[in-house]
Amino acid sequence: MSEVSFELELAKKRVERFKDVSDELMRDHLDAMQCLDCQDALEKGVHAFEAIRRADDVLREAAGEGIPVSEQLIAFVESLYELWLTPCELVEQWIRELEARGYRPDNLDKFREASRQVRRSLAVIASLKAIDSIHTQGF
Repeated sequence: MSEVSFELELAKKRVERFKDVSDELMRDHLDAMQCLDCQDALEKGVHAFEAIRRADDVLREAAGEGIPVSEQLIAFVESLYELWLTPCELVEQWIRELEARGYRPDNLDKFREASRQVRRSLAVIASLKAIDSIHTQGF
């Protein structure tokens, strides 16, 4: 084999290694972008939860001050909490996939706390409805 052949073979191997690096970098970049997209979705979820929570707090404060709160308003807040939960399973799956690849969204803890609070609020609403139903039926 001539010196030129060795140089060409060496150049080819180095180009292949460089391409492998660029392929890996592109995969890492795409994973990182997925993580950023997920972080954005989690942030939107947290902000939506905070908006519902503020409205819920105002209704509870009003009721605590003796201001009548209509059942329609309570039902509306309940429907917002339920609607908030709609994408949660898909989002949790997305999070699991990212974590399996070594990524953890920055605002994951805030999102999971919001999820716990939404579920807790819905449980409280359900309990209050059950108590109200018992009182209404005269038991």
